[in-house]
Amino acid sequence: MAAKDPRITGVVLQVEGVAAGWAKLTELRRCIQLVRDAGKFTVAYLEAGGEREYYVAAACEEVVCPPSAYVSLTGLSVSGTFLGGVLEKV
Repeated sequence: MAAKDPRITGVVLQVEGVAAGWAKLTELRRCIQLVRDAGKFTVAYLEAGGEREYYVAAACEEVVCPPSAYVSLTGLSVSGTFLGGVLEKV
């Protein structure tokens, strides 16, 4: 692993076309954090992407985007429905 290899001084990620679920992306972010915790640099290069690509790239200490980059961030939301006592009335 890059975090433990003394020959590796840092990691540059080219993030593109991420086709994985949020749990797998969180696992990838954890790996990036291990490299950072080992005192090594992490840089993400992002030319185009959306929430998933940016989620991975944001784990790095630096995100590099060229002027022609296209990043579409529409946002994430979470909602819940409170159903306390509903079944008691049925």
